Amino acid sequence: MVIDNSIIHHSLHSSETFCSRAFNPISHMPHHSPLKSIDCTSVYHPANSSLQEITSTNYNINDFRMVKLVHAHRVGMKAMDTMRNRNLDDPRSYAKFTRNPAYSEDVRWLFSIAVQLGNIFAQTFCEVAARSIMSPYVLFSLVQESAKIFPPNAFHPPTLSQIHLQRSHNSSGATKSTNAPDVRLLLLQSGFSNHTAELMQRCVEMFYIAATSRLGHSRFSISDIDDLQVIQLIAAAREAFYWLPGHGRLYFEEFLWHVRKQKAYRKDVAQRITEYLRQIKVDERK
Repeated sequence: MVIDNSIIHHSLHSSETFCSRAFNPISHMPHHSPLKSIDCTSVYHPANSSLQEITSTNYNINDFRMVKLVHAHRVGMKAMDTMRNRNLDDPRSYAKFTRNPAYSEDVRWLFSIAVQLGNIFAQTFCEVAARSIMSPYVLFSLVQESAKIFPPNAFHPPTLSQIHLQRSHNSSGATKSTNAPDVRLLLLQSGFSNHTAELMQRCVEMFYIAATSRLGHSRFSISDIDDLQVIQLIAAAREAFYWLPGHGRLYFEEFLWHVRKQKAYRKDVAQRITEYLRQIKVDERK
């Protein structure tokens, strides 16, 4: 198997920069087939406070380049845990919920490393991402990639009578209850992996929290609508909720109900959102 030497040369340095520079974007890593014969003891385990140092003895082949990739993965995982704490320290900023937060390219690059290293590394990435990332846009892109890496089994979506819009109490514990529905069970019953289900649950919760952050105060102005942040959020939420198997429309309507309860959901805001949703329906008929 051939690995891009330029990527190996920069991988560990880039992961360390990812942490030290608070997630300034770096370039994507090209796709390669998964690496083989890597000992699972090399994987980053966040709950383990006594992590072993990685050495070449962890591997069944003598290729220091693979060791560097695993180093990059471990440093990146620690950086994501650090990012989680930084987000908690800055609860008022909306920037972390946007489509392209400062860390978005780094996270996607790190995911590409995890995929190359194999399923156990990709699983670890998903576990850490599902409690660290707050941008619903980034999370949904990871959900879609996770569903490709861990493809769902053949399934028949639950019927409407089987769906209960249970409220989530936030899987990560990072924020208070969001009133978001718990979609984990729906995805698991539909044949998706637990890793994809956890990422999607976090994604749903972050859409709810982002809506509250943007519209939850009375000083919201029409210029914010002109910046399209709210419309972008509604559009992205619609795409994400409609991705859910079987009854995505029901979940999206629940989300709109949450939006309408916010303090800043005044006549001008409601009009813009209604116009957008009406246009979507017109476009779908074409």
